[in-house]
Amino acid sequence: MKDNYASLTTIVFVDYESWFWALYNQYGETPDVREFIQDIKQRGKLKQIYFFGDFTKEEMAREKNKLRTVTNQIIDCATEGTPKNYTDFIMLDYIYRSILQDQDANEIEQYILVTGDGHFHSVVAYLTTFKDKIVGIYGVEGSLSGQLKNCATWSVEIKPKGDLTNYQVCVLNNIHFVTTQLQGILPTFSKTVEATAKHYKIDKIKCAAALSRLISDGYIDQKITNLPDGRGIQALFPKWDLIIEDGIWDPNNPLMTESDNVEQLQEI
Repeated sequence: MKDNYASLTTIVFVDYESWFWALYNQYGETPDVREFIQDIKQRGKLKQIYFFGDFTKEEMAREKNKLRTVTNQIIDCATEGTPKNYTDFIMLDYIYRSILQDQDANEIEQYILVTGDGHFHSVVAYLTTFKDKIVGIYGVEGSLSGQLKNCATWSVEIKPKGDLTNYQVCVLNNIHFVTTQLQGILPTFSKTVEATAKHYKIDKIKCAAALSRLISDGYIDQKITNLPDGRGIQALFPKWDLIIEDGIWDPNNPLMTESDNVEQLQEI
């Protein structure tokens, strides 16, 4: 498919905020921009590329330097006091403006969007149906709208480079020890991540992503629970039967020792 459209004059619009947080929260990774650019160049003759996002948060602010190595078209969509999908609105505005600007010259043959958001299906359908344009979509695996894929000419799922399986096992080892061996201790998200990363000497972001995935996949519930002193915490409640049945975790794995869980003890 790359060869079919490689000669087409192409403009690219990247919802970097969506791409970054989908990878960061689900997989503990950040976008490989240079690899992406190389892939784009095999799918079209790149005329211009725009990156959109709210870069006020620390994690996103660090990404700006990475983006400056490939383009100066970085559109900062600060969302203070504005709707969360403000980035979407700005990106849509730029897309429609590019359509109007190209109306006479009809130079742009292919539009490529990086987003998983279904909000963009209308402009994609407009481009393919009424403007006879080729439209490609990139979206993070598990975050790409089915409606958006159906409207586009082609689509690519951005797959994570790493596997969170081992991190999930480490997280579950920690939670299992805390819930079965330490009386009166309730595991929470932040303390579990800290204790797991410390014990196994592994990346904290990966641990957080692994725990987030277990929660989003329905293997762990988070519930507000009152402690004896009246304080409420958002505790973790794993569904062990389901976890074991689906092969996520083996109960025969060695457990952590009490000394390895000092971070958990700080919760109460």
